[in-house]
Amino acid sequence: MIIPTIARPIRLSHFKEAGFEQSSEFRRFGAYDVILDDNSMAYFDRYIGELKSALADTGSGGRAGLERFHLYSQLDIGHFDKTKAQAAVAAYKDLIAGISRQGGAYLTIHIGLNYSDDDLSFENAKENLADLVSFTQDKNVNLCVENLRRGFTGNPYLFAELIKYSGAHVTFDIGHATSSLAAANGFGPIEFLELIADRVVNTHVYEYELDGVGHVAPEDLSVIGPVLAQLQGAGCAWWVIELEGDDLCNTRELVMELVQDSVTGTMDRPGASREPRLAPEQPLSRLAFGH
Repeated sequence: MIIPTIARPIRLSHFKEAGFEQSSEFRRFGAYDVILDDNSMAYFDRYIGELKSALADTGSGGRAGLERFHLYSQLDIGHFDKTKAQAAVAAYKDLIAGISRQGGAYLTIHIGLNYSDDDLSFENAKENLADLVSFTQDKNVNLCVENLRRGFTGNPYLFAELIKYSGAHVTFDIGHATSSLAAANGFGPIEFLELIADRVVNTHVYEYELDGVGHVAPEDLSVIGPVLAQLQGAGCAWWVIELEGDDLCNTRELVMELVQDSVTGTMDRPGASREPRLAPEQPLSRLAFGH
């Protein structure tokens, strides 16, 4: 049984927050998932140099290398406009080359994060993702696609087709999988994982996501526990807790309990057998289950 690394998201702006470097939400973690946007993608080498310096100043620079990156971009390789889609491909290739230069090994991207279904093309996404995966081969960078709540990456079957066709890896977002229309129709995260488990190399940990609220932390392991156990069994060794403040720290403790139980073989824990909380109902018109 693998022992996963428990990581937190991090960006350079965190170090501009008063007291962040001494906060428990920083000090309890020694592994980081680096958040990028279009600006930091454009000036990647400079950005990573500044982030490494900031970490070194805290005494944390040597605890974990910056190997895994998570991009939030307004560009989209699945855009129906091929010119716009190709602009995304070109920018992503530059970023992959930069990650390779910096010794990074993983990049997670989204398809359809900032666009409606009408703005997207599944065929463009497939072909462009396959092109990017091919480009990574001599760069030693693993390209990963995250499942979303909406669009074709929220449809388990279309997502699995996208991954199989392109050869990409998967960053499995538990909260998206529990909050999608697929889940509302009975196709939960466990069933979703069965389609793609052999390609999952990262997971995002929180219980569900709400419009206008964001990521919601678990109160216990009744929802995320079985999913994490399946991920652990499938060999997924990088777990990123996508929460902040007390929610981040409290969820880390819950997850560490599960990891410890997997080592000791002890599975009894208060809350582990309770009925899972359900995500509050959301407007289904905003949760597209494929095209």
